[in-house]
Amino acid sequence: MRRKISKKLIAILILTAFFLPSFSYAQKIGWITDIHAGAVKKKKKSATNIFYPRSYRQYLNQALTEMQDEGIEVVIISGDVTDHSREIKYAKRVRAMIRAKGMEMIWARGNHDSDEAVEKYMEQRRSYYYVDRYGWRIITLDNSERLSAKEGGMRSVQKEWLEDLLKNTEKSVLAVMHYPFQDRRDGSIYKAYREAEEWFSDGEKVKLALSGHWHAEYFTTYHGVKYAVGNPLTLESKMGSYYIVDLDTLWIDARQAQVSQPLKKK
Repeated sequence: MRRKISKKLIAILILTAFFLPSFSYAQKIGWITDIHAGAVKKKKKSATNIFYPRSYRQYLNQALTEMQDEGIEVVIISGDVTDHSREIKYAKRVRAMIRAKGMEMIWARGNHDSDEAVEKYMEQRRSYYYVDRYGWRIITLDNSERLSAKEGGMRSVQKEWLEDLLKNTEKSVLAVMHYPFQDRRDGSIYKAYREAEEWFSDGEKVKLALSGHWHAEYFTTYHGVKYAVGNPLTLESKMGSYYIVDLDTLWIDARQAQVSQPLKKK
């Protein structure tokens, strides 16, 4: 009697699993910023801003492995893939490492990323673009177009493209750029980004904006949009920094790649 019940129960469970709609795990993406891949061993900008360009490979590989273990398929990089604009071969290497893990790289240009690197390895018609993933529209901006300003900026053509794109999308939007919109001294929006910030907050389409450049973490919510600035992958005090972003909850989980032989700082 028990065997018959067990067989019937198993059959019911199999049929239920077959006919019910499939449900996936929460959609998550990876986020890395300011890799600064390069030939120099150590660079010191200030007492708290020390990074190691040559060590990028070890930490990036481990970060990608850890992401892969969590089923991450899309990795966002919010600028400065390379440490020096002339070292475009490092952009190729970073892209190859991500592809080798079966992942897609979505890259926003940083002020250290040259036109040549972008043209060869971003594989987009222009340095700002969008892709649709997991029901989201991921808009990648190039606010390194105006390097004369300390906060960067976008030219009018890109601004017009962004305004039109936001008006004509019904999807939730994740924006990626290198320079943050905010002045970190008081949290105000830089003049160069006030129009873009208004477009972000209008219509409640943009949910999250990821950036880098500061070499320090910063999280805030402004007019309903969550803004996040990440630690560099190769920052001495936070070596191996990367993030897991949950698109369902907008939770950003800060991680550090656990390499077998940590960097020896001298």
